[in-house]
Amino acid sequence: MRHKTLTVAEMDKRIQDYYLLKMLILGVLDWPENDFVCQVLKAYIKIQSTTEIADKLNKKGLKIKTEKGLRKYVSTDVRDIILKSQKGRLTEVAKALLSYNKGRTNFQNLLRLVKM
Repeated sequence: MRHKTLTVAEMDKRIQDYYLLKMLILGVLDWPENDFVCQVLKAYIKIQSTTEIADKLNKKGLKIKTEKGLRKYVSTDVRDIILKSQKGRLTEVAKALLSYNKGRTNFQNLLRLVKM
C-alpha cells in the first residue's frame, strides 16, 4: 500500500488537530461533577483502557450488582457505563474516544465527534 506524501502544510494541520483534541480533552477533565459515573468517564478519557479502569475499580474493592449478587468489574462493565451514561459533554468525548480506540472511526471523525 502506497502512502500519500506528507507536506509541511499537512503536518501543521495535523499538529493543530492534535493540539485541539488535547485542549478539548483537558477541558472536559475539569468537569465539576465527581460522582462515580463521572470518575469512570474521566478515567477512561485519561487512560483510554476499559480493562485498566476495571482493574482500578476492583483494587478499590468496588463491586457491581448483578442478578446473582455482587461481582468484580470487567472491561465490558466499564464500556457499558460509558455508553449508557448521561453526563453531556463528558459522555460525548468518552464515547468518541471509545469508538476511535475500538477502530470504529478514524481520527478525522474523532475530531468531528469531539468538536460537536
